[in-house]
Amino acid sequence: MCLIIFVLIVGLGSTYGSKCGDISGKWVNELGSHMTIEHRPLNRITGEYKTAVETFKGAAALVSNLTGTYLSVSDGALIGFSVLFNRGASLTSWVGQCIVCDGEEKLFTTWVLRRHAETPKKWMITNVHQNTFLRIGNDADSSHHSSNRISSRRPESIRADIEDRIKGQWISDSGDKLNISAHSEPGLFTGTNCHSEIIGHSDGSDNFAALGFVSPLSSKKFKVWAGHLYESGTEKKLETSWLTHEFRKDCQNPRHLVQFGVDHYSHAGKNEGSVLKEESFLEIIKNFFRWMF
Repeated sequence: MCLIIFVLIVGLGSTYGSKCGDISGKWVNELGSHMTIEHRPLNRITGEYKTAVETFKGAAALVSNLTGTYLSVSDGALIGFSVLFNRGASLTSWVGQCIVCDGEEKLFTTWVLRRHAETPKKWMITNVHQNTFLRIGNDADSSHHSSNRISSRRPESIRADIEDRIKGQWISDSGDKLNISAHSEPGLFTGTNCHSEIIGHSDGSDNFAALGFVSPLSSKKFKVWAGHLYESGTEKKLETSWLTHEFRKDCQNPRHLVQFGVDHYSHAGKNEGSVLKEESFLEIIKNFFRWMF
């Protein structure tokens, strides 16, 4: 049922081919970081991200996978995506919008970065900041080569273990609910957050798992999460930081409606169904038009 809303929203947001209606291609931000975005079915995006900011020596020489979604809206587009660095030891999720300012497409984004850490260092693992990306030509040199690309391949046993550990129902201290239900491709997962679909990317190692994911909350608002799974005995905690961005046609203050928060989720089981009571189709349609207007 949750997917129906996403499909309806996608259907109303088709301005493909117009400025900001097609965000595929190469982009660069004010720090010199490059990304390449490719469109996938159902408004999903994948691509590559090459950071110009080194958190460890040699990081700027590596290219990491990018996963997310976008939605064309009147006067622009919403976008949310995640990049997992160093197998998820750190990860960043971006949320924002594309609008045309002075005749130029610009991606105004806010990002949240989390690093994996055991207590007592968790107070210093989260950073929040902003990036603005400009489109560059396809023939521009983004200074990365396939030999430097971080492979998404993992030993089958580790990949399967990570997917098994994160799958299922999660409920936060504030009552927010997630259901991670399927892995469509290695490392890529889908599910639901209340009434909305989530699209995400996971990675990790024997002792931790990292998740970055995005959800289109409505036709005007996106939410992204960045988090790590911590396990102690039989207890699982998914600790996340999140951002929401509501579309605003304003080149001077496009991030005015951005919000930040933290949610810690407890694992509630591996039921295949939604974490919420299923809504009737009529209720879904009513909720959809309430978001629209």
